[in-house]
Amino acid sequence: MHKYLPSWLFCRENRNKTSSGASSPVSLSHSGDQEDMVIERVVTHIITLHTELSSLSDLSPCEEVNRLFNELVGLCTRTVGERVASKVINNARIIPILPTLRHICAVAEYHLESHWAFIISGPDSTENEDSVYDRLVKFPYFNNYVDLTRLELGAISAVETTPIRKIAFIGSGPLPMTSLQLIYILSPDIEILNIDHDPSAISQSSRLCERLGIKGKGMKFLCSDAGACDLTDFDVVYLAALVGSTQHEKEALLIDIVAKMRKGAILVVRSAHGLRRVLYAEFDPTTEAVKRCLDVQAVVHPYNHVVNSLIVGKVRN
Repeated sequence: MHKYLPSWLFCRENRNKTSSGASSPVSLSHSGDQEDMVIERVVTHIITLHTELSSLSDLSPCEEVNRLFNELVGLCTRTVGERVASKVINNARIIPILPTLRHICAVAEYHLESHWAFIISGPDSTENEDSVYDRLVKFPYFNNYVDLTRLELGAISAVETTPIRKIAFIGSGPLPMTSLQLIYILSPDIEILNIDHDPSAISQSSRLCERLGIKGKGMKFLCSDAGACDLTDFDVVYLAALVGSTQHEKEALLIDIVAKMRKGAILVVRSAHGLRRVLYAEFDPTTEAVKRCLDVQAVVHPYNHVVNSLIVGKVRN
């Protein structure tokens, strides 16, 4: 057991995993003609959802948007063999629509977070902070962030035993769910710097944390581009899944960010695997450019309701 993390971090709890709209893992591994039929059904389903989402003029949360994204996330979090997933991702009909579909997902995710940040913060500035927190836990993907954060902390503790004091989260968005979980799990004395290039995201997230009172203690905010910050004081730096939309962009940002970190500090990069690559761009940590600046220690791919994979590395010289 890691001596700096609470024992319950590693305890498995029963939760209602259906709130995110993700289906339970269902194996779609087949062989021969049956496998081809499965691939065709998945490809057709993705194309249909892309067509329906592309026709919408507004991706803010509503019954239709929620239905389509619940369906898409449920499809993409099913467990499939790597061969099936690769054939889907590299299908001639899927390749042209992937950039626009991922962009649609990114825009919708921003609208979802902004919508819930407004709801959680509430209109009454004198309201009890417990009431604000009660609304926070009703966020549809709350359990996803709880389990993803625990997964990441477990991976970090496996490669580094030094106590974590300061964390920077790049691409924190309007609703800094991971940062709030880190505060809750690690220590109320920890300091987390939430960094985002969007002033509206910083404004909403900082107001939300003010409304959370003691539960938002330790949260700081900075409106800045990903690679423009001095990160030498931070033990751990997170790079959100939506920071950079291609391998080339993510690699360039990573190199820029690592150059501003101290040697031996931890970088956590969120990625995607399997059909989840429909939702988020995959990041390959094995390229020569990455290996020159980052010593990759662990790569974790979840097979449950958690959407993102994670890559944990230590900064080289």
